[in-house]
Amino acid sequence: MSVAARRINPSLITEESGTVTNRRGGELTVELGSGVVAARRAFSCLVEPLEGDRVLVAVEASGRAYVLAVLERTREGAKTTLRAEGDLEIQAPMGTCSIAAQEGVKIASPGEVSLTSGELSINALRGKVVMEKLAFVGQWVQGELGKLKVLAESVDSVVTRVSERVARSYRTVDEIDQVKAGQMDYTAKEQIRMHAKNTIVTSDNLVKVDGDQIHFG
Repeated sequence: MSVAARRINPSLITEESGTVTNRRGGELTVELGSGVVAARRAFSCLVEPLEGDRVLVAVEASGRAYVLAVLERTREGAKTTLRAEGDLEIQAPMGTCSIAAQEGVKIASPGEVSLTSGELSINALRGKVVMEKLAFVGQWVQGELGKLKVLAESVDSVVTRVSERVARSYRTVDEIDQVKAGQMDYTAKEQIRMHAKNTIVTSDNLVKVDGDQIHFG
């Protein structure tokens, strides 16, 4: 449709396909069959056009042109970008929403990334979490691990009760091992052995040693 025909009918909107020859900011230069126009990406066109793309353009009688859709991309390996000005929300009120990719999925934001769900499930062969600071708040935690290794500069714990059941327990302390308790009770089925270069046992009131045989020296 010629420019003269559009002037005859000021409400006429024509559609043509063309090739993007240049992009500068939000303005696109598109070469149509009827000429070259400066167009902007339509609000409903989420795919960001690139140079060389074949696009569908709507031209108003006033001369304003909008890229409605990207019809074809000739550049092999070019990245497809979905772009929205302002906030973007994807909803599936009556179904599920899935994102699948063969090479990987990345989520990046300089601000907050928030997940809210009734149930969260993560399945992976390998996992890695790197955080400068982490805070976890929960009511109940259950873990089943084949092997656990923890390296830390310091560990501080404040709990009401600690209960452990192990088959074998080994601990090596290079410097001092100090325990402060209101009462201590050690019970062994067979033997308790304590050895040191120097041993000091003191009591404010009573020291009692009881056994069938007691050897000193």
